[in-house]
Amino acid sequence: MLSGKSGSQPTITSVLAKRVCDDRRAEGITQRICNMVEKDMMPISTVDSEGFRELINFLEPGYRIPSRGTITTRIEARFNESKAELKTQLATTNVALTTDCWSALTTESYITVTCHYIEQNWQVKSAVLLTESMSVRHTADNLAEKLNQSMESWGLTGRVIACVHDNARNIVSAKNPTRMLGVLELRDEYWQLIEDVAPVLAALKCTTTVMSAETEVSISNAYPITFSLINTHLMRVQGDSSKVAEFKSKVRTSLATMLDPRHKHLGFLTPTRRIPGNSILLELAVAEDVSSTTDEASRTRQRRREGDTGRCGSPGSRASETHFCYGSTAG
Repeated sequence: MLSGKSGSQPTITSVLAKRVCDDRRAEGITQRICNMVEKDMMPISTVDSEGFRELINFLEPGYRIPSRGTITTRIEARFNESKAELKTQLATTNVALTTDCWSALTTESYITVTCHYIEQNWQVKSAVLLTESMSVRHTADNLAEKLNQSMESWGLTGRVIACVHDNARNIVSAKNPTRMLGVLELRDEYWQLIEDVAPVLAALKCTTTVMSAETEVSISNAYPITFSLINTHLMRVQGDSSKVAEFKSKVRTSLATMLDPRHKHLGFLTPTRRIPGNSILLELAVAEDVSSTTDEASRTRQRRREGDTGRCGSPGSRASETHFCYGSTAG
């Protein structure tokens, strides 16, 4: 029979305090702390912060929080394991590299090299191979040295099919005297022009984003995207200003494409757009042919006149001896 005594219920803190944190659970917590530091890119000193220690002591009072040095050692070991695994994946495949130089908030310069490759299951993957401080000038020789060091470190020498960079934006900007702070105040018509061109630029931005996606193969999208741009976004519509219409026209080069033997039939265009192009090109060809025929006839008549003059007036000619020529009688 239950006793009638009513004792106070235990608190959560007292229950947790009695639970022992065994080695298996302690190892799991340590691994997740390392995951947090890695995935959230948090400073390792987080494990020494007062708030973090209060949180862990509340959730797991029996857990002994590792020191900053222990977390550093574990993260370095995980890095070496991941690097060895990535090296194995890259050992039998060609890769493409992208590189960029950037500056932190402390104005310290860095270089990052990213590798892009395709796995055996046709999945497009990318991985950061290098992020290092650039204490030297960002010259071509120094950047090439960093790239070569990165390729040698990862065993990629001879298997890099392309290296894409931002065209040395920082160097180009340094040579450009016009910076953002020096731009003159825009006039009202320029603001209107920006507003009119913005929708067209938005379509081009979307196209650039799709073609630059890391995890999607872009070569198969080239024709559909180009067709969509030419047929929809770059079509001149009622209400387009002269500047917008001119901008669209410069992108659409149907006649130049038709002159290419590979695309002379313009099969990817609709008849309403293909026929005018054919007509214009035919008119130009006929005009050129007529001009050539007229010039040839003019040259023929000129040669005949020169020949007739020679027969009539050249000394010692047979016409001179018989005293007659075209259009004249003997004296």
